[in-house]
Amino acid sequence: MVQRLLSFTKHLIEGIKGEDEAKDDPYEFEESQTYVAKLVHSVDCKDALSQFQAISTLKESFDKGGIQRMKFTIPSVVMAVYKLLQKSPQRKHSTTSAEEDKDSTESAGDKSTPSGIMESIAKLPILKIYQFVYQAIDSIGSAYPETALRLFLQGVLSMNGIVTAGTDVEELGYQFASQALVLYQDELTDSGAKYRAITLIMGTLQRATFFSSDNFETLTTNATQYCAKLLMKQDQCKAVLGCTHMFFSELIVPQTRHLYFHRKSLNALTNI
Repeated sequence: MVQRLLSFTKHLIEGIKGEDEAKDDPYEFEESQTYVAKLVHSVDCKDALSQFQAISTLKESFDKGGIQRMKFTIPSVVMAVYKLLQKSPQRKHSTTSAEEDKDSTESAGDKSTPSGIMESIAKLPILKIYQFVYQAIDSIGSAYPETALRLFLQGVLSMNGIVTAGTDVEELGYQFASQALVLYQDELTDSGAKYRAITLIMGTLQRATFFSSDNFETLTTNATQYCAKLLMKQDQCKAVLGCTHMFFSELIVPQTRHLYFHRKSLNALTNI
């Protein structure tokens, strides 16, 4: 059914040979690609693995449309995968208590996720899925770095409750966060964009609950150093002060290390 859908929308997805729709009529081009992006969220399979396979098929077709179309379609694909992973039983039980989970299930009634779908979601190859997402985001990273940075950070947050420290997926999550820092450092040039980006990075690291102590230390140290290198002094002060919030999560590192990093961030602030 997805292949049939793609055959009807081929010209919208891949364009017409010899024509540059984005240049000829940018407003109509943007509107049409917005509709294409919405198609991704219209695909709804009863089985979680089939849902992921359908999204993968759509992504393969979107890759043929060129980077200008991928600006609209790839974020939609990535967010559809994150939405699928939100239904993971591990994530659900890690964010709610047993009584809350029972109450929410009873109140949902027929709207709750069927047990068969939950079982199929639990069997999803999580590492393979996040590798798929990483490649999809990386394909637009050089052309649209700010969008890619946001998608990488959203991927880190989606791993909360699903990923545990010391696993291959946790190392991939570290690559998600590291690549966001690389895009921040190498691709963003506008001072306003850099300040917005580093704020998002700090907020993401503060909320991440699955990193090992060493990986978390590396990421937060790099983020703090980047904050101290912002162009405007007032942005430096606000950013470094914001960094202190990253070092007070008892789920990540011991409290003694919090105090050590807090002192490091304050030392960086006094040097501005």
